[in-house]
Amino acid sequence: MKNLYLIGVPMGVGKTTVGQLLKRTLPSSIFLDGDWCWDAEPFTVTE
Repeated sequence: MKNLYLIGVPMGVGKTTVGQLLKRTLPSSIFLDGDWCWDAEPFTVTE
């Protein structure tokens, strides 16, 4: 089973830090910075 964790809180409270810690803690995981998603053209999700 795959899990997707979305962290949405105001600027400056540590989203990036928490995301990086989760990436290091959870096996076979990645950290995707939301700012990069907005820049993707076209944004697609595939298996």
